[in-house]
Amino acid sequence: MGKVRIRKGHVLPVVEGHPWIFARSIAEIEGEVVSGDEVDLIDPKGTFLGRGFYSADSSIRVRIFSYKKDLRADPEFFLERIERAARYRKEILGLPSPEQTDAFRLVHSEGDGLPGLVIDLYGDVAVCQISHVAMEKRKDSILKALGEVIGPQAVFQADDPEMRKLEGLDLGSGWIGGRIPSGPTEVHELGLRYRVQFEGAQKTGLFLDQRIHREAISNLGRGRDVVDAFCHHGGFALNLAQERYGTGSIIGLDSSGRAIESAREAADLNGLSDRVVFEKADVYRWLGAARREKRTYGLVLLDPPPYARSSRHVRAALQKYRELHRLALTILEPNGILVTSCCSRSVGEDVFERMLARSALDTGRSVRVFHRGSQSPDHPVSPGCPQGRYLKVFYLHVD
Repeated sequence: MGKVRIRKGHVLPVVEGHPWIFARSIAEIEGEVVSGDEVDLIDPKGTFLGRGFYSADSSIRVRIFSYKKDLRADPEFFLERIERAARYRKEILGLPSPEQTDAFRLVHSEGDGLPGLVIDLYGDVAVCQISHVAMEKRKDSILKALGEVIGPQAVFQADDPEMRKLEGLDLGSGWIGGRIPSGPTEVHELGLRYRVQFEGAQKTGLFLDQRIHREAISNLGRGRDVVDAFCHHGGFALNLAQERYGTGSIIGLDSSGRAIESAREAADLNGLSDRVVFEKADVYRWLGAARREKRTYGLVLLDPPPYARSSRHVRAALQKYRELHRLALTILEPNGILVTSCCSRSVGEDVFERMLARSALDTGRSVRVFHRGSQSPDHPVSPGCPQGRYLKVFYLHVD
């Protein structure tokens, strides 16, 4: 097994539990090492620090999966890690649940000790995202372990093209195991039914990370007119549209025709078509028109796509976020509520909050944060890898 020696002055993050080793932290590589190999990390004196997966094409050269010398990434390793992940969801979170959902995240990369691997369950269908060459090379072991632990009817691979490109991998989307469903897969969440079509879907089909916020915002809409911007499959709007919440008018906006079609189908499926309108629109233009026409709303929900895929995109992303929030704040009525999300990993929570403060000053609105949130608990985060906490959600009261 090859060894990766860490430079002097770069050891502390590893000792403190951060699982990523960047190219600039590496002094030398001992032995023949190719992408996807297991490697031992050693400090400048040769002391063992951990074991990880190597990638020659990524700026993150090594992702640590163990701090034990005797652990190898063999089939038993994947079986144990996936069993552990499933046990946490079942025994701690109670998932799947007849009351909550049968669509949830089973494996969340570093948060479950499987860097570069995400597995979401949609009823009897498992959807995998593989973003590391080591996981791609060990896909057979992953599928075997998944079959033993969960036994899904079918497995779909839905990879992020940009993440695959960073690893020097070709796009791997498609059905890779089991019996392919003859149509959409129906799942439930918070009393609502959704039909998920995996081919060409955003993320793995639904935005599972927002489930706790779809539940939390339901009471906030009482008596208010609502705008659900970047609505995707309409989860926020549909939760608010349920009769028991007594919301005013509800409109969902998305630039994707497929997303709007999916949201309308979900409204029909749940008997809510008369309570919510879904419109294909550019959110920025729609909000600008609402401002000019002096239309106001009591609750505005913003869940835009990740504007910053890397640190070099942060400045441009903040400009887009600031423009978006200026528009949203101008259409909120006094005593209104803004719930806004940022899923850009490279934009820190403090940076995003400062952007919110500037947007409030730009519009002359008095704003107070009354809740901060993150992704649903089936997306756990290793304390050594805070980047796993990618979703930032702010609940704002606006006067």
